[in-house]
Amino acid sequence: MQARLAITQPIALPLREGFGSVDSVSCFRQLDQCDSPDVLVAEIARVLRPGGLLLLTVPNGNVEALLRPWFHVEMQQALNSPEQRLLICTRNKKSV
Repeated sequence: MQARLAITQPIALPLREGFGSVDSVSCFRQLDQCDSPDVLVAEIARVLRPGGLLLLTVPNGNVEALLRPWFHVEMQQALNSPEQRLLICTRNKKSV
């Protein structure tokens, strides 16, 4: 099994394989810092394989509507800060 780590700008992930080419994505404190969070979520969904895992920290707000078209939110957990939550999501099996 081959593992790769990419630390990159979130809007254009440099993956030649494109759709469904990675098993997991971690995204910490980006949705609240990004001008277009919907574009960021769509890009993560593009590269993450169906059934893949997304670890996401977000401000303590409702982002599930943004994630719902692509992801199933498995677990929500409060972090040490009352303003942050950890969401563990899986990529929906069917394509969008």
